[in-house]
Amino acid sequence: MKSCYLLYHIIHLVNEGHRWQYQNLNGSGSSFTLWFSPLQLVAILVAIIFIFIQPDGILHGNIIDYVLSSLSIIIGIYLCLLVFIYDRYKSTDFKVLDEKRHIRTWNFYCQLISLTSYSILIAILVILILISSLLFGEKTNIFDYSPTDQISFFSIVVFLRISLIVIFRLSFIYFLFDFFILCLFIVSGIFQFISSDMNESKPKKVIPNSKPAIKILWQNQRTFLIFSFLFIILIICLIFGYLFVPLSDVISHR
Repeated sequence: MKSCYLLYHIIHLVNEGHRWQYQNLNGSGSSFTLWFSPLQLVAILVAIIFIFIQPDGILHGNIIDYVLSSLSIIIGIYLCLLVFIYDRYKSTDFKVLDEKRHIRTWNFYCQLISLTSYSILIAILVILILISSLLFGEKTNIFDYSPTDQISFFSIVVFLRISLIVIFRLSFIYFLFDFFILCLFIVSGIFQFISSDMNESKPKKVIPNSKPAIKILWQNQRTFLIFSFLFIILIICLIFGYLFVPLSDVISHR
């Protein structure tokens, strides 16, 4: 694929992913003036806060391995989801749907494909930032450097290096939070579409004289229910004892 076509498809994907974050299944809704949603503004604020409370960076230890493994798994799941969505779209007969269901179903497929593809793009970008951070001082404390009165080639190089480190750290935190925000958009969009379809066939009556599950268990499995509650209480007591009573205090009182 040529570079110009790749750039065009990436820009088109970013525009569609951004647009479908603000439109509902009815096709209404517009983007914010500042391009960023309130949740994305919160992600920017969190990224700035992380710069000050973690001046030496958070990309050390096993964090990079955990993030890379998590993103790789989610990318694989999303790729399978894209194939499944397209297969369902090809098997959907829009001619038998009324106008409202036609619009909502088509918007659902477009929204899900756009947001899922955009999430994969964000995840790949985060992975590239993680790999690049290994080359630009992942353990550098930015507060160890201070402004200088004399401008030299060395001071310019140091300034550019620190600026690049700050940009990489801000980008990592922001895009990682943006990725999870997109995950919430995808889950909420699927829930909205499925719940709206299920509400149309919701029964108007309920089964009379239906008993709660706890009463059925008490009548049929009373002994098992009592032992289950006692076991849960015992586990909770052990957890609280482990958290609030240090092992050293227990040994000292022996």
